[in-house]
Order: sequence, then structure tokens, then C-alpha cells
Amino acid sequence: MMDARPLVVAALIAASVPGQRDQGPMIALPLHVTFGPGTPNPAGAGTASTTRSYARKAGFGALAPSSPRAGRPDFSFAAVFGLALPIRVDAFSIGMDELHTTCDGIMEFTTCNCWNVLLFTVEDQTGAASAAGVVAQEHARPDGAGADVFSYVPITARLIATDLRGQTARAADSTELGAFRPGPTPSKGRIDSLDTYVALWELDDAVVAHLPLEPTVYFSVTEATKAAVPTPWWAGSTPSGATILRRKWDATSGAWRTLPPLHTAAELGVPASADIDALAYNEGGDDLLISFTRATTPAGLSQLVYVANCVDGTSLTDLTERDSSGTGTRRVADGTGAGSGGEVSGVCVDDPSVRASQPPLTVGLMAHVRGTPDEALVAAWTSLAAQTHRSCDALGNVTYTAHLTGLPAGGGSSLAVWLVGIPNLGAFSTPLFTVLGRPVAGAGDPTSQAAILLPPLTNLNSAPVQGMWVAVNTTTGDLALSHPVTIHL
Repeated sequence: MMDARPLVVAALIAASVPGQRDQGPMIALPLHVTFGPGTPNPAGAGTASTTRSYARKAGFGALAPSSPRAGRPDFSFAAVFGLALPIRVDAFSIGMDELHTTCDGIMEFTTCNCWNVLLFTVEDQTGAASAAGVVAQEHARPDGAGADVFSYVPITARLIATDLRGQTARAADSTELGAFRPGPTPSKGRIDSLDTYVALWELDDAVVAHLPLEPTVYFSVTEATKAAVPTPWWAGSTPSGATILRRKWDATSGAWRTLPPLHTAAELGVPASADIDALAYNEGGDDLLISFTRATTPAGLSQLVYVANCVDGTSLTDLTERDSSGTGTRRVADGTGAGSGGEVSGVCVDDPSVRASQPPLTVGLMAHVRGTPDEALVAAWTSLAAQTHRSCDALGNVTYTAHLTGLPAGGGSSLAVWLVGIPNLGAFSTPLFTVLGRPVAGAGDPTSQAAILLPPLTNLNSAPVQGMWVAVNTTTGDLALSHPVTIHL
């Protein structure tokens, strides 16, 4: 637990308004998405293209057409799939998802002593009547749920704050992402595919040095556009929206080349007419999570299907987790609140926890990129959502940005300060350095704020830093805290 003394303080003033807001451990997350037809263009007038990818860095900003950095893999739609290729990519992964499952699809964290978070999107209004919690609330809002991003932390996750486990939260809203246009005839957005790891290649050289030099993208296309896929990509298999295709970056040529499919529809035991519309894959452990369209989901399976790899690596089973009793299991899809009639349209599984070292790093790479929310200092006052992200600008200057949502409501202004210390070093911590606070430019949620911490070194030295937000409404005196969040420099 962090020292309560303010080692570094960032003071921010902002009006506070009530209402639904981003919450959970993944607020301000970076994103890489493709959109479905009719989605408002977040970068201007008209509708977003279904043959472009859109991205944002960590923060509360809108999405924009993705563009590569010089000398890095080009993840733009035109580069990966072809400028003139009229396909809809409805499932996407770069093979870095951290599922932490047994070979038969049970999420398990005792071995790794870690946590992960399932990021997902849903089809708007599909299964709205059976949805629960925040997913149901978003279905009922004017902008709908189709371009929102949700997070779910498994019940048995470790290291992360206890009260965040087994909880679904809205991590990003369509209004924030620029994917909703209000008016007499409002235009709702639809996210077709979802990823957060692509943003790692937008970070500084110290992070990129630990990423694959030649990453592979894993994807599927809609059943309706499979005929537009170049014949060689199928490698002789029957074209299908349930075949997982692959393309690999060639660092020498600076272009993507085709690999044989990871799995064909036939290998997965589903008809060629089936359609996968979400996937998360870990190529190191050969862990694969998929979701089929509601109409083509195999009988008896949920919207989160694990491809069991105990024997053949192609048997389909529900992704499950230990239940709250610790003795039984439940389907993860049932815990997300998406509903028995809902449809998961995008999925990505992130693990920001301090896991096994990745030499020469003494902690996992993602622990340098995103923080882990620790146990609340005072549970009754902990209502602010917080996360700290590593970022860098076009010149490679590194920053750690602390984000919060949920400034206390009450009709006045709220003062928020970010207290930064070194965890686990006792009551008398060594002061670090001064942090200047600033409002969030263009944030869709007026209860959100951010503060910038400039690290003294940009190399990954694994030193832990813990920050906690404290906010007070200057009219009512209402006090609110965030969980302390630990990230490694």
C-alpha cells in the first residue's frame, strides 16, 4: 500500500457531472479497430470506411485512421490486406493475447500469480433484453452499445484489487471514440474487430526492442465478403468466414506476406457457412479464443469459445472460469453481462500484471506499459477509476500518464491530486520529482482528468512507481479516492 504522504502532486480543476462513465482497470486504453457499415467517421463527415483501420493512443481521445511509424510494421488496413481489397475484417489479433487457460479452456491464475482482462465489444441491441449490468445500460443509451468497449476481470484473477475481480465495466464509449453522431436521426457506430497490442509499436524504442521483429496478424472476414479474399490466402481450403487467415510482416521488404491459415472451418469442425466475428490468440501458448456470429454459433456453446489444445488443438469448448465458490466453474460469457441472447463482436485479452521476467527485463513487458490497480486504501471512499499508461510522442519522448474518471458530483468544482510514491518501501519514501497536471483536451467525459509524469530514464529499468488519485468536491466536501496503481519504469 502506498505511503499516504504526497510525494508528487498534480492539481487539476474541472466541472463534475453525473452519469455513466468509463470505469474499471482499463480506462483510457489504446485501441486498434475496424468498423462496420454506417459507423460515423470519427475523423470527419460521412461514414467510416469498412476497409480502413482506426486507432488511438492511450487517453480519452477519438479514433483516427491508423498510420505507421517509420521503421515499424505497418498495421494499416491497406498495408495488411490490400488497398483495393473489398473485404470486411471482423476478427483480428496479433498473437499476443494472454488468456491464461488450461488446455481445456478454464482460466487459471494460480501458476502465473497474475491477472488479465477480457476486452470485448457487442452487437448493438442484439440480446439487449438478456444483457445485465453496464452492458444493458449501454444498450439503452442513445448511442447504443455497438461501438463501446467493455472490460471483464476474471473472478480468480490475482494481484489486482479484489473488488475489481468478476466485474464488467465500460472501458471506452462510442461518444468518446467519435463513433456516434447525435441528431434527429442519430447514427450509431459498430466495432467489427478489436485489438490493443498494435499500439505497442507506437511506443518508444525501449519497448519496441522487446516486440516481435516480424509480427503475424490473425484474422477472419465476414461470410458476405469471403469471395473477395485472394485465392492463395486460403491455401487450397474452402473459403469460409470461419477460417482464421494469417499474414506476416517481412522486415526486409517492408510488406506483409501470406501464411497458410491457422485453422480452417473444417479443422474447427464447423460448416463453411459459419462466421467467426471475434478472436484472441496467443501464438506462444497456442491459446485461441473465438466468437461466432449468433446465427452460426455451434449448438450448446456460448459466445466465448475456447479452441481446446489438450490433444488435437481444434476441439471447441466454452471458455470457463472458477466460480465464486472456487469449487465449480461458470462460462465466462455468462459473467460478462453480454446476455444469453447477446453477440460478442470483438475480443482482446490483455495482461498488464507483473508476471515472470522477460530477460533482460526483471518483470513482464506489459508491466512497463500499463499499471495494476492495487487494493483500495479506504474502500468506502474508492470511487475514482484510474489507470496509468506509458506513452511517447513522435520524437520518442516517454511519459507516464495517470488517468482518472469519476470526479465527485454535487454542483461545484472538484479538485483532484495525484499522489506518487514508491510501493513497498515503508512509510518514509524518497521523493521523486514534480508532476505538472493538465486537463484532458477533448475528453468526452467531463469527470475525467490526467496528470503527466516524466521519467528520469527512458530505458526499462523495472523500478515500480505507485500513484493514487485523491479528489474532493469544493462545494459539497465529498471525498473520493482511486485504487493505487503500480507501473514499472
